[in-house]
Amino acid sequence: MFKKYKTRILFVNGDVVILNQIQDGLDKCRVFIDGIEKGCLIERNGFLVPVDDAKIQASIIKEINNLARGSIAA
Repeated sequence: MFKKYKTRILFVNGDVVILNQIQDGLDKCRVFIDGIEKGCLIERNGFLVPVDDAKIQASIIKEINNLARGSIAA
């Protein structure tokens, strides 16, 4: 998804969202919202989806996916 960088800082709905890419063979990233770790997202079928124990708001996941899709197109 965000292939060029290992860390992305986004401003989504007034929150600071930091995505750190994890190197474990999967397209996986750790998500921090306003400095608090909220869980991980993994890429499935071209979309970033939360792992089971993630506490990431649906609106933020949607915005991350919108930005990621735009990143691929650019």
